Amino acid sequence: MNNLAAIVLACSLVLPSAHAQPTDEQITNLVTKMQEAGNAGPDGIDAAAQAAMANMKLDEITLAQIATIAQTRMLDYAPTLAKPIAARLEALAQDKTIAGAAAAELSLQTATVGLDTQGPDGATVYANAIAARVNQVLDHPALAEHLRTPKAGRNLFVAAGMIADADAATLAKNNTIEKLSALITTDLNTEGTAALGALIDPMASAEAGVSPALRLQTLERIQAASSAALARENVTDGKAADPARQRLVTRINDTLTMSKSAFARGELINGPAPEISFTWSSPNAFGSSAVTKLSDLKGKVVLIDFWATWCGPCIRAFPSVRELQARYKDYDVVILGVTSLQGSHTQRKGDQRAKIDTTDNPAREYELMNEFITDMEMTWPVAFSSANVFNPEYGVRGIPHLALIDPAGKVRFNALRPGNPAEEAEKIDALLKEFKLKAPPAPME
Repeated sequence: MNNLAAIVLACSLVLPSAHAQPTDEQITNLVTKMQEAGNAGPDGIDAAAQAAMANMKLDEITLAQIATIAQTRMLDYAPTLAKPIAARLEALAQDKTIAGAAAAELSLQTATVGLDTQGPDGATVYANAIAARVNQVLDHPALAEHLRTPKAGRNLFVAAGMIADADAATLAKNNTIEKLSALITTDLNTEGTAALGALIDPMASAEAGVSPALRLQTLERIQAASSAALARENVTDGKAADPARQRLVTRINDTLTMSKSAFARGELINGPAPEISFTWSSPNAFGSSAVTKLSDLKGKVVLIDFWATWCGPCIRAFPSVRELQARYKDYDVVILGVTSLQGSHTQRKGDQRAKIDTTDNPAREYELMNEFITDMEMTWPVAFSSANVFNPEYGVRGIPHLALIDPAGKVRFNALRPGNPAEEAEKIDALLKEFKLKAPPAPME
């Protein structure tokens, strides 16, 4: 060996690689930087991720490290990071063991990386991409075994809930719903069971093309799995034996309720509006009327806006809701913001936000809501419901979520998203005219 070669070899032994396998400390730093950049929006999150990953060899990142990053739910906002992680997960998923199945399931979080969903068919494009990845996961030979391990299944069943808009023929060809249904057993782990509510969405969607027999079979399996999980958690009167597990138990209870609902059976629209009892309402919310439940408003068109103080999209929709309230304040229409006790209240003063703990203190949460209504110029009635704001009987899995009730007390539209108030106004005007009630003379522009 000549002198130059010896020097090169020696240097290669002592100098670190410019791109090395990530350490757990580096991954923790990456997650921290992404979270700190959260208020800067997607571009800020992506820039923070790019800077933090500069010296990492991501083709050697471990599955556990990817799981740590995925827990932030920020990969959608960091494509620079998500693309190499997607490639790494694809490689890891080739393993035919439980580890490979875990990688396949985790890859659902990167299924839409780089996907253009801005066109008119964006929802279908997105759903088809999710469905394609779900089918890949379902074909993994170790999936059923993987789903018996702690915490497995959440990503799969949550993703399955997003395929309602996918091409029905493709779903049928791949037997997607049948395969998902077959995985729902009474020994499914508690975390996976808590995510089964998402699968009810395609069950309730006519577009997904689920047969009545398959829908009924799947709902019965969800009910059996939910009941078994609640028994394992030693639940009494809806309360978990271990307080740390209460959120999981609440979700499973809501899933059980949803699985027995008209929504799950695909019968909510044009059916009686499920009752909502109010534990508190804003002062003078309903004038001199004594309103303690939704059915007390029968005879009016009711637009329910399910929301919470911590929900950014809900707050951003307030100007649209305010416009609707101004349009219908002198008509037989109630625009009603429905929330529930959260155990905390997000106070908003200008650009400042503060989270206030209200655990086991409903009176304090109600009091803070009064201030919030004034600060946020909420001109429409607000009520707290005894049921969770993620109301299972209305299929509420994300907020804001709008449901439109006609004067006869039937649900005419559900799962609307506030954005363009003229779209809601068109539906409300039509209901007023259908029931021969006074309506605005001109469409909302």
